[in-house]
Amino acid sequence: MSNTNTQLIGLSGGTPGTQKKLAVMKENRVSDLLKSGVRFKEHFLHLEDMIARPTAKYDKKYGRGSKKNLANTAIEFNGGTFFPSQRFWTSFCAKVGVGTNIFNLFSQAEVLNRTVMNSHFSESGNVRVIEDCQSHQLLAITEPTKPVVDWASVLKLVDRKGGYDVRYKDGIISAMHSLESDLDVKVGAEDFKQRISVHIPIDGYGAPAVYLALMRQVCSNGMVAMSKAFKTSINVGKKDSSCDVEFALERMYDSYSNDEGFDALIRRLETARRSKLSVREFEHAQRFLARIPAPKDDISPLKISKELRKFSNMAGNLHSKYGLASLQQMSDKQMSLLETDMTVYEAVNFMTEVTSHRLDPRRKIDNTVIEGIQGWVGSLVSKSYDLENVIDLSDAKSEFTELYFDPSNN
Repeated sequence: MSNTNTQLIGLSGGTPGTQKKLAVMKENRVSDLLKSGVRFKEHFLHLEDMIARPTAKYDKKYGRGSKKNLANTAIEFNGGTFFPSQRFWTSFCAKVGVGTNIFNLFSQAEVLNRTVMNSHFSESGNVRVIEDCQSHQLLAITEPTKPVVDWASVLKLVDRKGGYDVRYKDGIISAMHSLESDLDVKVGAEDFKQRISVHIPIDGYGAPAVYLALMRQVCSNGMVAMSKAFKTSINVGKKDSSCDVEFALERMYDSYSNDEGFDALIRRLETARRSKLSVREFEHAQRFLARIPAPKDDISPLKISKELRKFSNMAGNLHSKYGLASLQQMSDKQMSLLETDMTVYEAVNFMTEVTSHRLDPRRKIDNTVIEGIQGWVGSLVSKSYDLENVIDLSDAKSEFTELYFDPSNN
């Protein structure tokens, strides 16, 4: 499978406190975004009008192949100073015909300045850049005729179609939706609801997309399978017409169906129940959990989060089991052949609980952690597990854990 990602949410069931918290998020999210003051502005210019400069905070040691200097590189044009996003650089590379791996050799500012100074663009250099006016952040570079959507109109459409957990980040609006059929599906002894997650770019770069999702009923953990295997792109045409884009989105909402895709996603989770989580998969997962800050009252020398501590305990004492002081002493291939004490299904449920109930996407540090965990889960369920089907069907666990963390947040 290709590069994947997964977004995890839950908005019903669980403990009363959790249910109330998530209900508030559901009720207020659309109106909050509409009232937040987020505004977007279109800039029409030529590529040769842009100059990139490092800011005072620029650190040369992060100048190549690093995202750390994205916010420390300024772009100047039309008398203004702006800050490029990751989407800006991705779309810039697509526009000038180079791969993003060029940033492993040269800094972002050097690539832009050399490209626009040493190339001769005619009409092909005319572009549109969308600016997030709150942060002065530049989103994607697109052709001036590429269709874009109206921010407020799309949010109203999402609200009208019953969207919840509506978020905006880096040029993309995302929202969860129930389906009209609202079917119950089973994985083992557990009940899930079918959901879809709609992602709509507001800067014209990339097509709107629908990803399949399942919500675990017992504790309201949800999983969106953000990979090409479970994705449907929406054709919005090539000419600039926001009305056509909104019509295409409305038509999608009224007619979307993907029974085959849901069947495939359910089969992957069924297989996860019969597959042990490998040491390699565990190692990858805990790297993201390690980014969660330890509690302020933590007096232990390790200073690790409760989430990472509990996940490690679920996996078992791997260092003692395999006689190693550090798991990194093994190669990836070796780690992929060794099992932990948990199944892939348990790991997925644990990670969805962390993102659904333990982290707040409105906090910058939490949102970064959520994105990392989303990517891990999405990649995991979209391809073969390391130890797939090593558990006999008759031995697969039928019991389940409602919540791995109790309501007191421990």
